[in-house]
Formats: sequence, structure tokens, C-alpha cells
Amino acid sequence: MPKTDLRLWHDPFTAHGVKPPAGEAGDSFQLHECGALRIGPHWSHQGVRSPFWRLYHGYKAGAWIESQGRRHALAPDRMVLVPDGVTFDCGSRSGAGHLWVHFSLYLSLTSAAAGVLEVPVGPVVRTVARELRRAIAQRDAARAGRVGAALLHLVFAEAGPERFETIPLRLRRLLSLRPRYLHRNLHLLPPRPRPRRRPHLRKRLSQRPPRLASSKFRPRRQPCRMPRPRFANSRATSEWISRRWWALARKIASRRKTSRA
Repeated sequence: MPKTDLRLWHDPFTAHGVKPPAGEAGDSFQLHECGALRIGPHWSHQGVRSPFWRLYHGYKAGAWIESQGRRHALAPDRMVLVPDGVTFDCGSRSGAGHLWVHFSLYLSLTSAAAGVLEVPVGPVVRTVARELRRAIAQRDAARAGRVGAALLHLVFAEAGPERFETIPLRLRRLLSLRPRYLHRNLHLLPPRPRPRRRPHLRKRLSQRPPRLASSKFRPRRQPCRMPRPRFANSRATSEWISRRWWALARKIASRRKTSRA
């Protein structure tokens, strides 16, 4: 989360909004408040900066917000997203219709440098926004939470992934593997080195002298090295090591019997 002045505009709750119950927005969003109100010139603030996201929709034109030297009008044909940590000014004229949703993302997709986002919307999104206004007017907090979550999903789908600073692909793959292997005791071990090719050793072994009775003419045996296990400190690894050692012991015993014979 970007560095935010928590002394001002840190509270997402107002006197006119509806607070949805916890968990009504699903696993993607945390809805703090939904509200709809007719505003006027009193809706004029400077330097607004909050640690949560804001979704604004002007179902009746007349309000605006300004950030980074650009003015964004709140109109019926668009939704305006204000990420956390973005500073903006706002104003309105009399009789403007204002719909807002204060929410937070469980996994933030953008940084504070992204700025305010304008998302053009169609009739489907406007219909869902109208249903949200109806739920707010009836003070139905549970229904407002569900409809507000649906509205947020539609707005983010209309915005598209190219409007956001997404997580790197390799990190996204790693996060997708985490819930799949929660029951295993995994350790991030370095990759095993690939065996080096030694053609001179292969040539030397092919040209070695025949086996004689004297021990000084016998070729020197290379120590048997066990490959490094992929996972450590697990029951499967200990069983694999025990089976490997028993097989190695049987092999050494058979070689000794052959040499004695």
C-alpha cells in the first residue's frame, strides 16, 4: 500500500452510506460502504487521499474530480476508479446524482502512480448500478454488498488488464502453486547440477587392460554418489534413502562374493 496520510480521509464510512456485511463481496474485494446521494456545491474538497479505493458514478451529471492536472467528469456513461494513495480534488454543482463505493482489494494490482481511471460502460453496467441504488434506498445492506461486488467485477472487466500494473508472470505462477501443495513440506532447493561430459574418461575405460589377479592392475573404482533428493525432511525422502542404501549394500556384498570366488 502506498504511503498515505492517515490523519485525513482515512475513514471509509459516512453518515449517508450503507455498510455491507463482512464477506458479501467474495474473495476479491472488501466492501466498506456503498451510497447514493444528490450533492451540490458543498461537495467540494481539496487534497483527498485515502488508503482505500473509490468507485464514483454520476447517474446525473454535474460532479467532477481533478487529479494530476486532469479533470474527470462524473457522467452516466462512465465509471471513475480512484486507487488508494491517489490525491484528488472534487467539486459539484447543485442537483448532481452521485453513487459511490468504498472498497479495498485483497491483492493490489496497481500502484499510486497509475492515477484515476475512467472506464466507459454500457447499458448492462448502468442497469447493475441502478439496482445498487435501489438496494441502498431500501437500506438492504446484504443485497447492496452482493450487487456492489457484481458492479466492481463488471467495471474491472470493462477496464481490461492492460490498464493495470499486474504481477510478474513468474510470481503469478508461484502463487498459483501455493494452494495446490499446501499439504506438502516443500523446500526451495537449488537445482541439481547437470553431469559434465568427460569423453577422455570414456576413452580410458574402453582401453583399460584385462582384469588380472593382482590388485595393483585393477582399475580404481569410483565412489558411488547418490543423487540429491528433490525434497528434504519428509517421510517419502527417508524411505527413498533407506531403499537406496539397502540396494547399495546388496550390490557391495555381491561384488565381494564374486571377488572371493
